[in-house]
Amino acid sequence: AVMGSVAAGSVLQPTASFASGSWGIATVIIIPDQEAGGYPVQAYEEHIQNIMVDGSRLAAGSDVAGITLFGAVGRTSLRDVLIYRVTGWGFQDAENPVSSGIPGQLRAFNVHARQCGSSAQGTGGFSVHDSDSEWLYSSAYNCGSYGFSIRDSYDSLFNQCHAEHCGADQFFYTASYNNSHADAGGITFEACSVDGGAGHGFHLHATAFPVPPVNIVGGYIRRPGTASSDGGWAGVCVDGNFGPVNLDGVQVYPGLQDGGAGFNSPQYGLSCVNNGAATTSVTVSGGVLDGAAEGIHSDGTARTVSISPDTTFGAGQGARTQLVTPGVALQAARSAQLLP
Repeated sequence: AVMGSVAAGSVLQPTASFASGSWGIATVIIIPDQEAGGYPVQAYEEHIQNIMVDGSRLAAGSDVAGITLFGAVGRTSLRDVLIYRVTGWGFQDAENPVSSGIPGQLRAFNVHARQCGSSAQGTGGFSVHDSDSEWLYSSAYNCGSYGFSIRDSYDSLFNQCHAEHCGADQFFYTASYNNSHADAGGITFEACSVDGGAGHGFHLHATAFPVPPVNIVGGYIRRPGTASSDGGWAGVCVDGNFGPVNLDGVQVYPGLQDGGAGFNSPQYGLSCVNNGAATTSVTVSGGVLDGAAEGIHSDGTARTVSISPDTTFGAGQGARTQLVTPGVALQAARSAQLLP
C-alpha cells in the first residue's frame, strides 16, 4: 500500500474524539503483522510516504500515536513523513502479544516527529524495536520524553539523525538480547547530532550479558542535560551497558540554553557509571569530549576505558575552556583514574 502518493503530500488530522481501534491501540496509522491482521501470508513492502500526521486537534491527556507497526512486520518503508503534535509516540513498534517476532528491515528516510508525546505516559518521538533496519535523516524535536527510544534493534544503523530539546534522553538505547542470540549484532550511530534536551545526549543502558557492541561514529552533541547542573548528565553516558562501546570522532561541547539562560551543560562529556561487568569496555578514538565539569567521568566500574592519543577532552565553556590532547594512549582498568 502507498499512502499520500500525490505530489503535494497528504495530511491526516485526527479529531479530538479519536480513540483506539480493534487492536486496542490509539494510533492514526497502524500496520499489523500476519497474526494480528489475520492474513494468509506475511505482508511485506508496505510503504508510507509524502504524508503528514497532524495531531493538533487531539484532546489533552489522550495517548494517540502517529504511526504504529504492530508485531513482526517486515520490510516497511517510511519516506518523507512529518508527525506533529500527536499525544503519544510519533512512531512506535508496538508489541503483538501473539507474535514472537519484532519488526525488521525497516527503512525510514526523512521522517520527523515534532512536539509529540504530551500524554504524560512517558512517550516522545520514536519508540524503535526493529532489527536489520536503517534510519536516515530523521529527527525528533521538542518531544515530551525521549527523542529516540531504541530497544533490541540489532544490526541497525542510524545515520545523520537528530534529536533536540526533548524532555528525557535524546537517544536512549537498551538491549535484552546477548551474543548467544543467533541474529545478534551491534548497532551504529553515524554522524548523528544532539542539541539541548533534558537528559543525556546518548544513554547506553543494556544489561543483557554480553551485549553486542555499540558504535557512535562522528556527530556533534551540544548542551544536553539542561534538567540539572549536577544530575550527572553527559553527552554520552555508558550506564550499566554490559558490552563494548566504541566512540570514533565524537564531538561533545557544552553551552547555555537558548537565549543564554540557565547553566552550561552537559556536566560531563563522557560518563561511565554503574557498569560492573567484565565485558564492559569503552574505547574513544579522536574527537572532543568537553563537559562543563569534566570531559571524562568514570566511577571505575567498567572493565576498561581506553582513550587514544589524539582525543581531546577537558572542562569548561568559552574563554574558560580547559582542554588537553594527551599525545599518549590512556587507560583506566577497573579504576576511575586514566593512566598512560
